[in-house]
Amino acid sequence: MTSETITCCQLFDLGLSDYQVRYLTQNLTPVSVEQGNSLYSLREIIVAVRHYLNSNRLPPLHREAVNEALKSLLQQLDNVVVAPFGLTRDQQIGFHIQKLLRTQTSFLETPSLHTEPANVVMQAENYAEVIPLQQPIAIAIETSEQTSQNA
Repeated sequence: MTSETITCCQLFDLGLSDYQVRYLTQNLTPVSVEQGNSLYSLREIIVAVRHYLNSNRLPPLHREAVNEALKSLLQQLDNVVVAPFGLTRDQQIGFHIQKLLRTQTSFLETPSLHTEPANVVMQAENYAEVIPLQQPIAIAIETSEQTSQNA
């Protein structure tokens, strides 16, 4: 079972009722079936939950439970990491730098942590990126060309 799929049992574990799980999955097609359990796309379930929350007839207590489940689903989706297979070493480094940038940017955008960040420029081949940081640091990345020249 991959981390981008979810079963009905896992939705129950998030605090959703039998009715809510059936309502959310009634129009969805399972991605696959493993050991008798239907696996649904996590992204499709999140869309269905958001649609369900737009219902005017949802009681406040049920709305709280569904909101808590949505938070858990979104956290689970954030834990999915795309691996950069088939890229060169420098491209993989660039991929991970961008991933860190997105994480750091969202971290710095929280109101309680907002400070004036210093800027550091990192370059690897044709890749240049300005990185907002709380404290200046020195980073050295050795590209494959520099490694071969040093040898």
